[in-house]
Amino acid sequence: MVGFSPIASVISKVFNCSIVLVEMQTLLFLAAFIPANFTAIYLLPRKGLRWTLIAGGGLLMGGAWLRILVNITGKFEMACIGSVFAAFGQTFFYNCTSKLASEWFGDGERTIATTLGSIAIPIGSITGFIMPTIMIGEADLEDEEKGKGKIGLYIWIQCIIVTIAVINLIYQASDKPPTPPSLSASQPQPQFFDFKSDYRSLISNKSYLMLALSFGTVYANSGALAAIISAMTRPYGYKIRDNAIFGSAFILCGILGAILGGLLTDKYRKFKLTLQLLSGMTSLLTFLTLFSLPTASVPLLALNLGLVGLFSIPMNPLSFAFAVELTYPIPEAMSNGMMLLPSKIYGAVLGLVTAELCEVNPKWAIGAFWVNTVVSAGASWFIREELRRLNQ
Repeated sequence: MVGFSPIASVISKVFNCSIVLVEMQTLLFLAAFIPANFTAIYLLPRKGLRWTLIAGGGLLMGGAWLRILVNITGKFEMACIGSVFAAFGQTFFYNCTSKLASEWFGDGERTIATTLGSIAIPIGSITGFIMPTIMIGEADLEDEEKGKGKIGLYIWIQCIIVTIAVINLIYQASDKPPTPPSLSASQPQPQFFDFKSDYRSLISNKSYLMLALSFGTVYANSGALAAIISAMTRPYGYKIRDNAIFGSAFILCGILGAILGGLLTDKYRKFKLTLQLLSGMTSLLTFLTLFSLPTASVPLLALNLGLVGLFSIPMNPLSFAFAVELTYPIPEAMSNGMMLLPSKIYGAVLGLVTAELCEVNPKWAIGAFWVNTVVSAGASWFIREELRRLNQ
């Protein structure tokens, strides 16, 4: 999703295209979620985990190979085609996370299982931040043909990695373990569900709506930040490789926080308290970015963004697990998917708005992110903690 963001300025120069077009590759993943989400919700209860995951993997692989059109035509605009296919595939994996945790793990393991499933995409994002900056740098701005060659090689490497992963998925993926790990997992799940009825139940559940608001505002921040990181740091003299450091710090610390948060939540089952802590600290640390960004200090900004990631990324798996608890027995794909849907839409809009704000003053973009975190922290206090699945 973020594989082009750290080198957006180089791609813009060597392919003679707008930097907005490069940043839009990330935003396409957010926008494509809308139709892909409903497809995944329809497919998962009917075909099960295995075929939903394989379908997602096939779309990801197809999207990766369609990006080869950039190498063939010499036009970066062709990357949009592959990005749309890959975005559809990624959505299937998002919707399978909580379902996999419910089917394969017991009551005391589900949150950490959801966490481990959710951080797979951030781990991929780390690769997306680091790999291009190792292969491509400011020196490639001087020789456009050499720069195009390196970017073409980078796209080929993406294709190979994705293809190997999907082949492994085809051989390994399975619907359920031989023995159900919990009482809820042993109960038969309806193959078909009433979308309208479940949707009404979701929008009438005030705690679920507050959770969706708390989660969605911070989730949108992460997606928009990944898209505009280059535009945000460039006015202060940061280099391309610095963006890789910032992105990696944000995600690595977030993965650590997600694992610790998952373990503690499984042990103490304090979903609401954990959400309040995470959203509150995210708001404070995002505000501090207003002061660390203009310093042009790579270590200071990396530390600041790392701490933001430490508290914001764990909100993803926590919210997925909490949503299932608040809405049980509504299918996991429905409760998680309908929470992700407005978050993705808002994230795409936020990315476009903050990209324009960065052209005026990057601090305005940080200010927009901070307002979101304040809304998130406030919404967390209006959630009533009902653990319906655990207390059945």
